[in-house]
Amino acid sequence: YQRRVHGTPSECLFFFVLLMKSLLFVLFVGVCLCGPAKLCGDQQNCLTVTGLTGSNTECSNNKRKVCIYWDNSPNSNCPKASSDTISHVCIPGTKFSTWSSGSKNEHCQTVAAGSNVQFVVKDGAGCGSSTYSSPTAQCSATAAPGFCGDNGASNECIWTYKTESCPVSPTPPTPSSPPTPPPTQPPTQPTLPTEPIQPTPPTPSK
Repeated sequence: YQRRVHGTPSECLFFFVLLMKSLLFVLFVGVCLCGPAKLCGDQQNCLTVTGLTGSNTECSNNKRKVCIYWDNSPNSNCPKASSDTISHVCIPGTKFSTWSSGSKNEHCQTVAAGSNVQFVVKDGAGCGSSTYSSPTAQCSATAAPGFCGDNGASNECIWTYKTESCPVSPTPPTPSSPPTPPPTQPPTQPTLPTEPIQPTPPTPSK
């Protein structure tokens, strides 16, 4: 006959707890990777902005080309999967909907170096009352009327970044002029010897 082997109650409880922990872990990962980046703090972990500082090729004529993109890089804590999209991003006057991840999907604008540059980002239900602040970036919720080229949407996050002035190239020193030579004196003409004056012979009398 076959003998059925049954685990003890403690073993069954151990495997049950282990199974529940595994299920909770899978659910946690799914929430973390698939949630919207709706708040300023969520977006901060996803967004990358380039061109704000440094002597890059975009910094010319005292202007900077500033670009923004998002991704889910390792240890970024971005709540979205890289295969997902963000609802939209705006530069002044233009909206880009269904924003995919990666630097190849960056959006750029050119501003005066040393000035502020702004982008609008919205995902999910929106920014709410969230804020974010750092020495180079500020985020808050705004309707942004007209910023995206439309009537604006409620609870968009507007990001303001501070750009750095373009590096000033040192002016090369002006070469010093050689000293002015003294005026050239004309050569002195040699003095010719004076011949003695011959006496006039007397005139004979008639």
